[in-house]
Amino acid sequence: MEQLKLWTKKILGFLLGARFFTTIVLAFALYVSTFFIFNTNENIKDFVFDLKVHGIIFCGLMSILTGAMINQFYDQEKDRVVRPFRTKLQSFIQQKTYLISYLIGSILSLILAGIISLRVFIFYLIFQIFIWAYSHKLSRILILNNLLFVSLSLYPFFGMVIYFEAYHAVVFVMAAYLFLLLLLMDLMKDILSQRIDSVLGYQTLPNTISISWTKRISIGVLLLLMIISVALYQLLKNHVFLPYYFLLGLLFFLGLMFLIVFKKDKGMPLIINNLLKIWIFIGIWAIALDGIFSY
Repeated sequence: MEQLKLWTKKILGFLLGARFFTTIVLAFALYVSTFFIFNTNENIKDFVFDLKVHGIIFCGLMSILTGAMINQFYDQEKDRVVRPFRTKLQSFIQQKTYLISYLIGSILSLILAGIISLRVFIFYLIFQIFIWAYSHKLSRILILNNLLFVSLSLYPFFGMVIYFEAYHAVVFVMAAYLFLLLLLMDLMKDILSQRIDSVLGYQTLPNTISISWTKRISIGVLLLLMIISVALYQLLKNHVFLPYYFLLGLLFFLGLMFLIVFKKDKGMPLIINNLLKIWIFIGIWAIALDGIFSY
C-alpha cells in the first residue's frame, strides 16, 4: 500500500512538473483554433485525416512538455517558495529523471518534425532553443522575460497560422488579445513572487520599478484589452457566440481593474491570475461553440 502511495505521488509530481494538465488544455485550444479559425478550406473529414496537422500539433505539445521539464529544473529553488505543494510532490522524483525525459522528449519531437518536413524541423528546433535559453538565462532579464514567455506560449499557434496561411486581420487582432491576456498573467505572477525573485536575482518589473508601477502597467494592459475587445466585437458581430464573449470581456476587465486598485492583500495577484485562466478557457469554448453552430 505504501509503495502504491509513493508511485502515485511520483506520477502526480512528474505530471505537475511537466505541466501535463496545462498541456491538455493547450491541446484543446490548438485543435479548436486550428479548425475553426486558421483552417477555412478543409471540411471536418479532411481535417481529421490530415496527419500532417496532427503531427505539427503533437510536435508543439511535446516541445512545451519538455520545456516545462527543463524550466522546472532551473526554477526548482523558486518553486519551493512559490509552489510548495507541487515541489513537495516533485521531491519524490530525482532531477535527473526530468533531464532524461527532457532530452528524450525533445529528440522525439524533432525526429517527428523532421519526418514531416525540413521547415517544420527548423521551426521547432528554433522553438526548443528559445525554450532552453529562456529557462537557462533569459527568464532573469527585465522585460525580455515577460515578452519571451508570452511569445513562446503563442509559438505553436503561430506555426498553425503559417501552415494554413491564415493571414487575416481578425487572426492577428485575436493574437494581440491573447498576447495581452498572457502578459497580464505573467505580470501577476511576477508580483506574487516578487520577494523570492529579488533574492534569486530575477530582474522583474515588481522588484525593479516597484509593485505599484507594475500595477499601473497592468491597468494599461487592461485598457488595451478593452479597446481590442471592442474591435473584435465589431469584426465578429455576425458570429453566434464570440461577439458576446468580447462584449462581456469589457465588464470582466473592469472588474479586474477594481481588484488591482482596491484589493490590497497579497492574494490579489493569484486571484487575478486564476480569473484570467478561467476567462481564457471560456474563450476557447466560445470559439468551439461558435464554430459548431456556424459550421
